[in-house]
Amino acid sequence: MKNMLQNPYVNTSMLRDYNMFFGHQILLRRIYAELVSKQCISLIGLRHIGKSSLLRVLPLHEFQGDFAPRLQKHIFVPLDLREYRQKSGDDFFEAVSKHIVAKAHGHLELHHEPGEGGADAFSALLTEIQEQGFHTVLLMDAFDNVARNHRFDLDFFSYLRSQALRVSYVTATIAPLQKVCHSSVEDSPFFNIFAVHEVGPLDLDEARELILLPSEKAGLPFTSE
Repeated sequence: MKNMLQNPYVNTSMLRDYNMFFGHQILLRRIYAELVSKQCISLIGLRHIGKSSLLRVLPLHEFQGDFAPRLQKHIFVPLDLREYRQKSGDDFFEAVSKHIVAKAHGHLELHHEPGEGGADAFSALLTEIQEQGFHTVLLMDAFDNVARNHRFDLDFFSYLRSQALRVSYVTATIAPLQKVCHSSVEDSPFFNIFAVHEVGPLDLDEARELILLPSEKAGLPFTSE
């Protein structure tokens, strides 16, 4: 009995296999150049346009190319914020601190106690990482859910901004940050520290590769007809 062909297109959620990532090479180079300069980045695009997949591949050496040597001391910390419509600032800092410690394990010596959270612990972690010559990059997917949550107030965003010299924030939202946030924080200077990039559809050649290459690898190539 012949082996069943595996459909490479069955997964419609965030990219899991980096071999299925196509396109956006110019955008990736711009993002990497900005991260080398320790900037903050806002990715904007429609749902399912590929923002989460971009965040997924950013830490991978296979995509960093010439930028890889300069990104060796960047600690990339992926954060899924889809459940943050009902959470608080304390929840955020506790969870983020835990993720930072997990990603830094094996690279750095951090004096963070399990269960230790709050803004002060978050700041202390960033300081420790910076003092050891590393730089933290928070890859914040679905940041809309934080920006729309009234429990994240002006003080919260002002505090995030105050830490921006020691951390790069990379946010993914469906619209510009000032437009997705709740009205009480739309004038926050936090939203002015970002280099903004729109994630658009693939161009023709990129779309052609997305169609042809995976099907060929799966054993059922398209013909010209």
